[in-house]
Amino acid sequence: MHHLALIAAFPATFTSTPITVDGVVDATWSNTPAAGIVNAFDSTMTGTMTGTPTACPTTGTLRAMWDGAVLYILVSVTDPKVASTDGVEFWIDHFDDKHPKFEEDDGMMTITAPPTSFAANRAQNAVYGNVSSRYLESYASALQTDSAGAVTGYNVEIAWHLGEHARANGSEFGFDFGLRTQQCRVFWQAASGNRTTNDNRKWGTVTLAGYDGHAPMQLDTFMLDANRAKANALVLGIWRDERRLAKAIDAADAALASHDPTRIDKANTALDSALRGLRRTGPWPDPYDLPEVRHLNDPFRFFNGKKVKTLADWNQRREEIKALMQYYEFGQMPPKPAALTATAAANAQTRDITIRMATNGRNASFAPRLTLPTPAQSAASGKSAPFAVIVSLDYAVNNGNANYLDAGYAVLSIGSGSVQSDNVAHTGAIFDLYPYDVAAGHDFGCLMGWAWGASRAVDALEYLAANDPGFAGLLDLDKLAVIGFSRWGKGALVTGMMDERFKVTHAGASGSGGAAPYRFMPFGNEYAWGRTDGSEVLGDHLRHQTHNSNEMMRRFLNDTSPATVQGRMYQTRTHGYGERLPFDHHLEIAAIAPRAVLIASTNDDYGNNAEGDAIGYQGAKPVFEWLGVGDKLALDIDMGGGGHSLKVAQQYRFVRFLDYVLFGAPLPANVQLHEDPYLTGAVGGGSVYDKYYGGLEMMMPWRNSLPNAPRAAATIRHD
Repeated sequence: MHHLALIAAFPATFTSTPITVDGVVDATWSNTPAAGIVNAFDSTMTGTMTGTPTACPTTGTLRAMWDGAVLYILVSVTDPKVASTDGVEFWIDHFDDKHPKFEEDDGMMTITAPPTSFAANRAQNAVYGNVSSRYLESYASALQTDSAGAVTGYNVEIAWHLGEHARANGSEFGFDFGLRTQQCRVFWQAASGNRTTNDNRKWGTVTLAGYDGHAPMQLDTFMLDANRAKANALVLGIWRDERRLAKAIDAADAALASHDPTRIDKANTALDSALRGLRRTGPWPDPYDLPEVRHLNDPFRFFNGKKVKTLADWNQRREEIKALMQYYEFGQMPPKPAALTATAAANAQTRDITIRMATNGRNASFAPRLTLPTPAQSAASGKSAPFAVIVSLDYAVNNGNANYLDAGYAVLSIGSGSVQSDNVAHTGAIFDLYPYDVAAGHDFGCLMGWAWGASRAVDALEYLAANDPGFAGLLDLDKLAVIGFSRWGKGALVTGMMDERFKVTHAGASGSGGAAPYRFMPFGNEYAWGRTDGSEVLGDHLRHQTHNSNEMMRRFLNDTSPATVQGRMYQTRTHGYGERLPFDHHLEIAAIAPRAVLIASTNDDYGNNAEGDAIGYQGAKPVFEWLGVGDKLALDIDMGGGGHSLKVAQQYRFVRFLDYVLFGAPLPANVQLHEDPYLTGAVGGGSVYDKYYGGLEMMMPWRNSLPNAPRAAATIRHD
């Protein structure tokens, strides 16, 4: 391990004595060494304190033991003013890899003084929860009292599974400990005090020690239990050969019943191997059988290696990209329901629309809102009915954005949750019609669900135009745009890719899983205005928004080393993640061509990854240029700062881009939408791509061998 200097390594003493986790310092603990937790900070964490008793009367001691299956940690806190909110913070880097990225083995949990409570810093995702949900076996706290019965402090005790670690001296666990009080914060490691980041390089190490090679160890069934639970939870009927797995499950059950450690370890190895050997059935290879590609995929090369040469080839390649991204990431878009009708209730300039759908005996509905420009807005913009329509994806139904209405555009607002829930609950109109079913292919992620909803909303507008006299001549459905910001920007891109009725797609701050490719992510990249310590990469995407994607996407995690049940989703051999993907998100943008795309972000929106949005733009740009529509791909990186928001100035530039694409109006001189600040050196110090990734040639080597320009742009399939 490569640890920072002065980071402590603390021994956990081996014991054959059974340990009861109750917060009581029993006799066994008296034979273990203790380390002080004495580095005090003020309660606001703005600076270190003197450490004097009057400034911070709280201190602690750390002890650790292990028994062959579990690591036990005891923190004893001396505090004359114990409050119910006081507690011990555990900062965890299970594999002790000291990597500054907050990975799947990292986490934080707090256990309070009595009355005991527990909190973890990550929601318990149904698929990937906080690291404590995997390894924490038990915990307890108990008050300390003096001979007179007065409270002098408290103890917190935990049992932590060794998990994948070798049951041997020298195995290392990354830990740090903090004492939370009303007056101050106290840490084991002085460097850990000012926690403005989750940099686990500053955390200490607990090392297994003291085993003589002969003493009996406690039976460890953790890995076999975890593998067995994973195997029993699998959806069956979708794997090429399930017989080996069934045999391994039977052997695991028999081994657990035997209580024989050698047999248990052997059964776990066999079951783990059977799980890793599973391969999905389907029209494309299983993700584990795909080759690594450590650069952005070539948009002009088919999956079978054939090169695109003609416009007809490109139309086929575009359909292939859509098929690949549905199969491996987004899920298959369900069809338009057999029956779809709509009604509208008018209220001034809004129309509350109710969409009713039915198919295969199931019914569903959702209700978007249409906002029309007022007569004054229409007159000022020079646009009148029929109005072009901006379909806006958002978390809730809203009235139309005033800046878009001022420009003479109608706005249809869709509340995404009513179409598909933004969580793993699998609720909403799409699942009312197509219940969640992995085997049936109904495991589409919410981004595809929202795109399906946007398409159904356009179907509803078409229905109203044909059946409701109040909609006659009201909307120009040949002039449609779709827009979304943040997660909904990701959804807008899927919408634009899947439904060619949308002539313009606007993705605001869509980042990883949106416009930004997975393979190139900034870590520590420096700009004139600051630095990024990383953004939402593929592992984050699957850890925290598992429901973005289908089940297949998880199989792109690099989980082959170490041999864990919950794979090392952050292990990688590129600047980013997802080497085995047969696509990346520049191809999602490219598949929208020759229709128009505007990618917008802000220079200091580090969590979104504005740099990645620009890389997606660069990766798609050769396709738009090859098709003769380079002007239809636009990039708007706002250089004024302000973080994660779509600026008013960007909204202005968006409607000017709409005017250009939909109405042929020239772009104003103050609207520049084809400059990449990360390429031109506007960020300071020259091209960011050259500095960190070896340049565009390294990121996209196929740029040097593009096919000849097609002869007749008129044969491009637009709709």
